[in-house]
Amino acid sequence: MTITAGFIAHDGILLCSDSQYTSSERTDDQKIFARFFEGAAVVFALSGDTAYGRTAIEDCREAISSFPSEQRTIPNIRKTVRRVMKRILADYDARRLEPSERPQFLVAITTREEETRLFSTRETAMSPVTRYECQGSGSYLGNYIIGPIYQEGMSVSEAAVIAMSALSAAKKHDTYCGGFSQFVAIARGRLTAVLPFDPQATECLIERYEGYARLLLLDTCNGEILDSDFPDRLAKFTDRVLEIRRLVKEAGAANQELLATLSRPLSSPTSSSTDQT
Repeated sequence: MTITAGFIAHDGILLCSDSQYTSSERTDDQKIFARFFEGAAVVFALSGDTAYGRTAIEDCREAISSFPSEQRTIPNIRKTVRRVMKRILADYDARRLEPSERPQFLVAITTREEETRLFSTRETAMSPVTRYECQGSGSYLGNYIIGPIYQEGMSVSEAAVIAMSALSAAKKHDTYCGGFSQFVAIARGRLTAVLPFDPQATECLIERYEGYARLLLLDTCNGEILDSDFPDRLAKFTDRVLEIRRLVKEAGAANQELLATLSRPLSSPTSSSTDQT
């Protein structure tokens, strides 16, 4: 399985995932796929069976390519994707394959004329996402991390920071999540490349911060600590967080490069039909 997550931000939509595929052996590979058409683009974040998932994505591409560009509206594309998903899942079930590996998708659809939309597939349904959504075996950890932090109106780059934390937790605690991280930002008719991101340094800093925060929680709840001593404990925590912030902001740090890329004006590939995998 995996973890995929999608966020609604004021300046676009963010999709992200880990890269680990687990079968007879663990491998790293793409889980976010962009398909471009004249006037539109569709981005899929895949969890579940790889072969069936990629087949569904290619069948969607062929179906969307078959109708005129003026008919490539978000409602029409959504209906087309849903029809393909229903057929693929029916075939999957007919072969009595592993139910827990049924492919699921987060699907972002963007056109030049319409507001970008994010949808989540569940069984044969394809419902709109209005805040954020997690899928895959690590989704319970993602929801646990994201729920208290997510705020409506946040930016794509702010959502990416939350995503780093959620992916870090899933990869640390869920056997079926791992590898590098992948991100893509989507806005009206525009999107970034699917950006691979080596999370090791950032995830170490996230773990360090979480450890310090837990120590502060213990101090906060410890009635044996005198009120007069607590400001020193709080000051120590502040110093530690400032050091983490300094390391995060170092010039050339990988996570800063990622955030800068996600917040730049996005390219517009929707005038061509080039695929991005």
